[in-house]
Amino acid sequence: MTDDIHEPAPTGRRGSRLELRTTFPAPWAAALDGAWWPRSRDSVGELVALIGALDARQAPVRLLMLNPQGWHGHPHRIDVADRSVRIAWIPMLDRSVVIGATARGVRIDLQLMCRPTAAGSTRSRIR
Repeated sequence: MTDDIHEPAPTGRRGSRLELRTTFPAPWAAALDGAWWPRSRDSVGELVALIGALDARQAPVRLLMLNPQGWHGHPHRIDVADRSVRIAWIPMLDRSVVIGATARGVRIDLQLMCRPTAAGSTRSRIR
């Protein structure tokens, strides 16, 4: 199985970085679909950028699930051009994972590569 990672898609004003696989491992293999590098703790700005990046990759989500710890603001919906994306803040969810669901029922699991910190800056765990 190969990881076919493409250059990050442009994501808007904040410059969050997103990389998604275009080929996937066997269905029984546990794997992430990509990685997301938010640049700040501003949940609205960063999630809008993530939604835009997923749209650009032909993966329009209707739901995003993530852990609320460390984020400024916890909106329950974000309106984008033609739809409203539901945001579920799940304290029990691993803080390093963001899960998305498309209207077609496709699940997208992303590794959160920068974790918002209490110190007010975002530090990358992997460079």
